[in-house]
Amino acid sequence: MKTNILFISVIFLFATSCSDSFLDRTSLNNISEDTFWKTEEDALLGLAGCYDTFQSMYYEGPWGIGIMQYEAITDNAYFGWGHSLDDICRGIHTPQTGVIYDFFKMHYKGIARCNKFITNVESMVFDEAKKRRMLAEVKVLRANHYMHLSMTFGDVPLITEPQTVINANVPKTSRESIVSFIINDLKEAATALPTQDRIAGGEYGRLSKGAALGLLARVYLYNDMFTEAAKAAKDVIDMNYYELYPDYGRLFTPEAEQSKEIIMSACFERGIKPREGTRIGRWKGIVPPPFIVPLPDLLDDYYCIDGLPIDKSPLFKGDITQQPIYKDNVHNDFLKDTQRYVNRDPRMGFSIITHRTPWIKGEIIENGQVLYDAKNYTLTRCHFRKWVEETDLEMEDMPQDVYTLRYADILLMRAEALVRTGNYDYDEVLGLINQIRQRPTVMMPIVQDVEGKTKRLNSDELFEIIKHERRIELVYEGHRYYDLIRWGELERAWGEIFVPVNLRHYLGQKSLVWPLPEKEIEINDLLEQNELWK
Repeated sequence: MKTNILFISVIFLFATSCSDSFLDRTSLNNISEDTFWKTEEDALLGLAGCYDTFQSMYYEGPWGIGIMQYEAITDNAYFGWGHSLDDICRGIHTPQTGVIYDFFKMHYKGIARCNKFITNVESMVFDEAKKRRMLAEVKVLRANHYMHLSMTFGDVPLITEPQTVINANVPKTSRESIVSFIINDLKEAATALPTQDRIAGGEYGRLSKGAALGLLARVYLYNDMFTEAAKAAKDVIDMNYYELYPDYGRLFTPEAEQSKEIIMSACFERGIKPREGTRIGRWKGIVPPPFIVPLPDLLDDYYCIDGLPIDKSPLFKGDITQQPIYKDNVHNDFLKDTQRYVNRDPRMGFSIITHRTPWIKGEIIENGQVLYDAKNYTLTRCHFRKWVEETDLEMEDMPQDVYTLRYADILLMRAEALVRTGNYDYDEVLGLINQIRQRPTVMMPIVQDVEGKTKRLNSDELFEIIKHERRIELVYEGHRYYDLIRWGELERAWGEIFVPVNLRHYLGQKSLVWPLPEKEIEINDLLEQNELWK
């Protein structure tokens, strides 16, 4: 379960506005069409239900981390406890794979709620501006669901109204048409939503114009519409509201949730009961649960503080010839080489806890220092630090919002889109990248200082820099899997990196397009399996 702090006041109002006849009221658990969808309060409760399924994307699954678990089928991480999602990167997934069905079902549950809301609220009578805003919010939420479905399954049913027995069977719609539908909804929503500075504090968490345009930029970028992506990202930048939070390490704590870097987020609050908050940064005792563990390939991709890769930097203190080996529950020296993590991009220390680094709970050594040591709990002796609430390491109930879209991503999307059009202002692209690198707590060298002020990089070289920055800046935020797919790099990510368990196997196009769940095909007479999976 979870608690969405956005609508606590709404639900409280609904529950306490009763008189002596309270017990005669229809239970909220038994709402019927005859008694609901009558007032503005009803619409607000329905809106909360749509945000609820958006929020579900970040807490569902066996470990309660939702979409973040897909980091573990990339070159960034692996599953330490095993998971049916592993079947996808091992190449043994089928239309019966449970996690594929759960993903499909989760998003269509959200779409169903959005469709019901839109259909009912459009005919309701209350303040027109408020109604238009609510409808726009729900269209953004629905667009987000369809974006994820189109990126994984390709062609899927396009359902835009509540389903009944009569219209229950729906055929697939092409991915191109799905994307067109998403774009139209987001463009329409952007005209009706307020800018972030016009959203009152009591409405924290509700979607803004910036969220609609930012998600639009992402959809364009994911579908190789680079000119359009560049423009949508610039529209967000030109609002002159959003900015980078100065402290990258504290960015992923509750103190930064309402900062100007956060454009779209799933809101959570610690619950009355255990596990009602988010579990993305869960920690238990001295060592972390090894459900998602950073891979050596990710660790080695953090540059040294001179801006150079570890195989080119004189500041790298580790053994560059040492390769990771794991056998019979024994770690080799690579995994114990603490010198590998010296003089590295500060974002490594903010995002990942490496072996024998200072930590709140850990092993106390002779001088009294407390060091992190996962021993055999993680096979790489590392763990993600991002999202962890370090003040209480017994937590599985975090009051931490999960960021779906932040300003750093907007800057990187704009940079990538410009470079991939082939028609761009060179200095602007460098400026976008350098903003990310020059965050006050990061202060990595600007591109010109690394590459040479007189050297002009070509578009391919710039693209490689941008890809690196996306990986490092956005690690463990749920973007890497889609990035690898759209860049055509999933095969490399599965075939050329060290993984301690469950070797990965690339199946060509079948690794890029998931099979539709067999359960859905059985109950939908018009739904045909994807061609690759027939």
